[in-house]
Amino acid sequence: MEMQPLSALKEQSKSFNRLIRLLIWKFEPLQLFCFAQSGVYKESSSCFTAKKENVGCHYCLLMVTASDVPTAHIVQKFINVRFKTGGITVLCHNQKTVSNAIKAKNMFFVTIYSHAQLLYSHDELVQSEYIRNFSPLNALKKAEKKFSHYIALTDAFFAGATHCLKNGEHTVCAMMLNHTVEQCIALLVSLHLSYRVETHSLHDLLGLCRSFSDQPQQLLLATTEDKRLFEILIKGCSDVNCGIPSPVAENDAKQLLIRVSTFIKLTRLMCKDKIERLQVETLSYEQPNQHDIN
Repeated sequence: MEMQPLSALKEQSKSFNRLIRLLIWKFEPLQLFCFAQSGVYKESSSCFTAKKENVGCHYCLLMVTASDVPTAHIVQKFINVRFKTGGITVLCHNQKTVSNAIKAKNMFFVTIYSHAQLLYSHDELVQSEYIRNFSPLNALKKAEKKFSHYIALTDAFFAGATHCLKNGEHTVCAMMLNHTVEQCIALLVSLHLSYRVETHSLHDLLGLCRSFSDQPQQLLLATTEDKRLFEILIKGCSDVNCGIPSPVAENDAKQLLIRVSTFIKLTRLMCKDKIERLQVETLSYEQPNQHDIN
């Protein structure tokens, strides 16, 4: 009997599990969590063509380590070389940082330790529901403060990019747009996850966004042309760090400006929606308390 090939879903799962074993062997983490998984499965079949399956999964992981080594950059590079059947974004923090954050009732780490999928633990950690002193009013105030801070930086970088484009400084324009997108994503992650990003990689930042929305990635990487322009956006800053900036064509700079302008609008809409939901939570939280007083 002819052997049947693994389905795309099984192959995806097999590759992911193999990678997890490699991560545990290579970096010896204390804990490894998967706190988000998103994916699209497409299947097409016909009497006249071979059956086609396509799986696009993205995972978000938290690796807790005994020390500051390895860094997220090292682990991410290790993953990118070995995992080709999907995408993975990894965050790395040492145990002391995580413990202090949980004691401080940090929403991001408390939520992960309470509800994320525990892939590995060196000491057979038993997950439990951590107590969160959640106040919608405090969360709303923090969200509004974060929005004001990051959106000011975003607008400043975008204004600088616009000025550079008018002056024919297309390479500098692309660099400023890179910083604009970085600030937008930092804002989105801060508001939706209560997490302060430390990476400057736009690929990793977009991957982290997928733990709460696919919209940012879909807007910036929807088409082949979008992906080409996105690589120009990334390459500009990478080359500057190496001291050799690559020239950016005028038309590419113009197209990038248009796309980043749209991305800023999306960021504002997503943040507005999040803040409005916090406002509703605040009202519903206060009303029962008022009834109790009466």
